[in-house]
Amino acid sequence: MQVNLPKAASGSQPPTETVVISLTKDDQLFFNKTKLPAESLQQSLRAELAKNPELLVVINADDGVQHGKVVEIMDQARQTGATKLSIAVKPKETK
Repeated sequence: MQVNLPKAASGSQPPTETVVISLTKDDQLFFNKTKLPAESLQQSLRAELAKNPELLVVINADDGVQHGKVVEIMDQARQTGATKLSIAVKPKETK
């Protein structure tokens, strides 16, 4: 799965207890590197949050993905009870 992350100067490494939701520029959804139909996202998230309610949900969206799709993923995560959300970025190159 190829995701070209946007760059940001304030990016940091997530803690080890995470679940990663990736969205490719051609709208493919992955849940911890496993391709997943969009309608199964909330069920998969609920199962992981039942094991660890403090889980960090990391959204890994290609920089070509429309903003609205990222917001939709965030909204679905919040509806499942996720309270810790993060958007993955690549560090900006400094000169």
